[in-house]
Amino acid sequence: MKNRKIAFSTLATAVVLLASISAEARPERNTVGCVSAPRQVSHCDVDDILSARLLQQSSAFPCIQGRTWGWDHTGIWVSDGCSANFDVLTDDRGGFGRGRGRPGFPGGPGRGPRPPQEIAAPRVSLGSKGQSYTCPAIYMGYPLSRADISAYNGAERTVNGCYVDDKSGGCDITCYYLVR
Repeated sequence: MKNRKIAFSTLATAVVLLASISAEARPERNTVGCVSAPRQVSHCDVDDILSARLLQQSSAFPCIQGRTWGWDHTGIWVSDGCSANFDVLTDDRGGFGRGRGRPGFPGGPGRGPRPPQEIAAPRVSLGSKGQSYTCPAIYMGYPLSRADISAYNGAERTVNGCYVDDKSGGCDITCYYLVR
C-alpha cells in the first residue's frame, strides 16, 4: 500500500509539473500590420517573435521575404513600400532579454536578413545665387533612400535637392542611400 501511495504521489507531481510547463510554454498568435513608404524602412515592434508569415499584402509595391520584409525576435521590418498584415507567433513567456527562454535566438529559419541600413553621403552646402544640387540616384553603388534638406533665405527645395534663387539664400543637403 505504501508503494502505491508513493507511485500515486509521484504521478500526481509529474502531472502538475507537466501542466504548468505546457501552460507556461503556450505561444500566442497575433495579426500585426506593418507599413513602409517607398525608399523607406519601418520597424514594427513585437516582442519575442517565434515566427512570422505574410497574411495579406496591402500595398502595390512587392512584399518579398528577405528582401522587402523580414523579422527577428524584436519585431517585423518592411521596406521599399511593402505594406502588409502578418501572422505572428510570439513567446508569451517573455523570454528574450529577460533571462528566460532561449537567449540569443535570432528569430528562426527563413526570417530574412536584418532591415536594410542607410549610409549618408557627405553633406552638400550651397550658398550662392543660381547654385543647385540634386542627390544622385546612385552613390557608391547604393540606391538613393531619402534626402534631408534644410533650405533658408530664398532657397527652394526640389525633389531630392535644392536651388538657391536669392543671393542671401542657402541650403544644406544630406543624401542617404540603402545598403542591402
